[in-house]
Amino acid sequence: MMFDILKRFVLRIHIKKIIVMKNIFRNTLLIAFLLTLCITATKANFEKPVSPAIVGRWDITINMDGKQSPSWLEVHNSGKGAKGVAQGRKH
Repeated sequence: MMFDILKRFVLRIHIKKIIVMKNIFRNTLLIAFLLTLCITATKANFEKPVSPAIVGRWDITINMDGKQSPSWLEVHNSGKGAKGVAQGRKH
């Protein structure tokens, strides 16, 4: 009789440990999935390409103190958005 009570007690503790381990494993998988989702979404937002409508070389006119000077501006895609190079007038 005493052995049966002890056996049931140990079995209950073992079952509780298994349930706790399952919960920890489930929560760990959920956290890993959510982190992967957040990292993927963040990376996709930072790597959006620039609209093709503005990519290219543009002829521009700079107006300084009433004087117009021809120049150009070049826009291209980079990993995190747009980058540009401008040719200006030297003073």
